[in-house]
Amino acid sequence: MTGNFENVSANSVPEKPFNPRRKDIFEVPISVATKKVFDSLSLGKRVAIVSRSSVLHLTLLSCLGPLILRGAIRSATGQTSMPLHPSLSLLWTINVLSWHAFHNLVNDLQDLEDYDKDSGSFRCDYGCHALKQGFLTKPQFLRLMAAIALPGTILTWAFRNTVVGPAGPWGLASLFLYTILFKPLALDKVSIYLVWGPLMAGYGAIAAGAPFTGVSSLFSNPATAQFGLAALGMIMGKHTDKINRSEKKILPKLLGYPSALFACRAVLIAPHVLLLMTLLKERFSFAANGAVPIPTVPPGASLAFLTLFRKLHPCLKILRKGQLIDGKPYLPLNTRMKGWAVDFVPERAWPLRFVAACGWHVVTFLYLFVIGSGLEWGVRALVSRLLV
Repeated sequence: MTGNFENVSANSVPEKPFNPRRKDIFEVPISVATKKVFDSLSLGKRVAIVSRSSVLHLTLLSCLGPLILRGAIRSATGQTSMPLHPSLSLLWTINVLSWHAFHNLVNDLQDLEDYDKDSGSFRCDYGCHALKQGFLTKPQFLRLMAAIALPGTILTWAFRNTVVGPAGPWGLASLFLYTILFKPLALDKVSIYLVWGPLMAGYGAIAAGAPFTGVSSLFSNPATAQFGLAALGMIMGKHTDKINRSEKKILPKLLGYPSALFACRAVLIAPHVLLLMTLLKERFSFAANGAVPIPTVPPGASLAFLTLFRKLHPCLKILRKGQLIDGKPYLPLNTRMKGWAVDFVPERAWPLRFVAACGWHVVTFLYLFVIGSGLEWGVRALVSRLLV
């Protein structure tokens, strides 16, 4: 790991204290060289690194974002009778974040006999594998898994007879079957879209107060699709990075170069096209009686189009630069792309390349998508109070 951290080999001892910032832990995977270094970190940082907190952004947005969108739509349409349940939405978010962090640990446990059984583990190249590197014993690791799953277990049980109760069995099935079933059948991309889209965001909207009008409504909502596409874009980048480091039937491996990079670019462009079509359709379409239907996406969500100017184009350029050298994905480490919040510097996420670029784009897009909706909600609420 370079950038803010020392790039040391597994058998060397850092010359100075290793203490990554919390900001970095929640932005990029952290590579830890030795058990001595690992033990020197605070408990909170160790848990965050092992559970890969840097990948939880999309889950936070998929679960809590629907509440923000619904609040903005309610304010924009004047539908004050539209139910809104912030408390249930927040609990739903905590529930799913717990299960996602738990799933990251399940992945490590499952991959120890699969992807990570060899010395050249891709996970250890870019991050921390506490079991393989001997930082935690198996009993310690299992206790950590139980502690992280505890909030999710309690809330899933509490939700069993509520509007989000039906999501529980589907979520648990996806959690445990992802590695052992969906990956071998090359259905992992479908699973990713369905989990972050219809499952997390779809039931997130129901938790926020939206009525359940049938299973089809979980798949037909364009706002829900945005969250699924974002997760799909990130996993496409990740599996393109490991295109020759996996024996599984991952889609990029089946596509090969350069088709895999073309598919990554297509998945990154799709949210912009979908957002534009949704905004236009919902503003210029009318019901049979001439009434304007309640939109699924508030105008404020158009703030996400800012990524067209300092995110999408650089990211597409990065994917065009991608190439294979000695059978491995390569991107010049000195590549630097300007962004709205942070710049993209490949060496900071080394040896991740395409997932870092794709994640850089999709996370920013979703944050702007949700923040723009929240700003609209707040401004409209403030204006309505001033006019009373």
